[in-house]
Formats: sequence, structure tokens, C-alpha cells
Amino acid sequence: MSKFKEKKLNITVLVTSISQREITIETANYYSEICREVILVDEQQPHLSEDEISVMGKKGITYIPYINNGPKYTTMYILYEKRKIAAIQSSNKYVVHSNHDERYTFHGLIACVTELEKDKTLTFCAAQAIA
Repeated sequence: MSKFKEKKLNITVLVTSISQREITIETANYYSEICREVILVDEQQPHLSEDEISVMGKKGITYIPYINNGPKYTTMYILYEKRKIAAIQSSNKYVVHSNHDERYTFHGLIACVTELEKDKTLTFCAAQAIA
């Protein structure tokens, strides 16, 4: 992936997590190699330590702890809320949502952005994934 470091994509990738933190961090690290901005919204308890958050920050990953406020919220509401957090935090035109174990390819992401730029009636697209 090092050949992409010079050509990072101007998109924000939101990685959401409820469990399986190790896989989640690997996914965030993957995106930090190919995208300019990565936001990890983490629901898993306990949240990461300050040292762990600092290491992620050096890689360009913004860590946001998320607290689920109980069973009154549906899964869809929580997912929407996490996406909204990333959209507010993002400094890019496009936000890609990736679950903790989804990894879209560099070229798949380029193809998505190209399609969105070409056809302004589109509001989303799906990229080629490797996981």
C-alpha cells in the first residue's frame, strides 16, 4: 500500500465498531494508508486509552468514543447517529461508511468518486471490497 501514500484520496472513511476492536483498528489503519481522513466511532467498552488514541492520531485517524444510551434506540438510529457524527467531523466532500471488517480497494473508491462526480443524481455508491 505504500505506493498510494503520495496519492491519498480526498475522502473521509467512517469506521464503526461495536465489537472486535482489533479488526476495527486494522481496518482504520488500512484506510489511513489510502485516504486523507479516517474517523473511528467506537462503541466497544472500555474505550481506548489516551496513549492508544495518540498513536491512532499520528496515523491520521480521529477516534470518537460512542456511548449507546440504552435499548430505547434502534440499531438503525444508532447507525444513523454514528454516520452523522462522521459527516459533521469530516473535512471532505465524500464520506464512505465502512463496517469494522470492510475494506474497499483504492481503485474501487476512485471509481465511486468518479461516478458520483459524473452523475449528480446519485447519492451513494458501493465500492469493490477485499474483506
